[in-house]
Formats: sequence, structure tokens, C-alpha cells
Amino acid sequence: FELGQNYPNPFNRRTSFPFGMPETGRVTLDIFDSQGARVTQVVKGKTFQPGNHIIVWDASQFASGSYYYRMTIKTDSGGEFTKSKPFTIMNY
Repeated sequence: FELGQNYPNPFNRRTSFPFGMPETGRVTLDIFDSQGARVTQVVKGKTFQPGNHIIVWDASQFASGSYYYRMTIKTDSGGEFTKSKPFTIMNY
């Protein structure tokens, strides 16, 4: 399993979250503010097939600042992968 850095970063309005997975699984992508509070859930339990994928997110309704994204993948075989990374929104 692989979670890449979002791009562009920092960004204004839209960003992409690249990830790869070797087996079918249910993907959840959450966004947290710098205090650790979840501010939105971009994807909730959506099934993805093995391979490389990109989730595009429009953050135009969020204030500029530092945030974190956390991806959790629960595989059909019972495994679980979780990883978090920081990013910056610069809406103007």
C-alpha cells in the first residue's frame, strides 16, 4: 500500500491524493485541521480495485492553513492500512 503526497501542495482550491493498493479494499479519506479535529470526509468506504488511483478534492470552502489527511484502506482479506500526511491550503 502506498499513499503519496498530495499535489499541488500548497494549493488553492483543488488538490489530488495519489495512492496505490495491491488488493481490493474499501478506502476512507479524512481531512483534519491542525488541532486534530476532523473537518470533512472526502471518501467513506468506497471500494477500489488493485492499482494506482487518484482522488481529487475541492477545498475552496476551507480556510487557508495547515491540515492533515488520513487514508484508511480495509482489504477484503481482513488487512488494514492507515497513513497520514500534512498539507497546506492557500485559498485567496
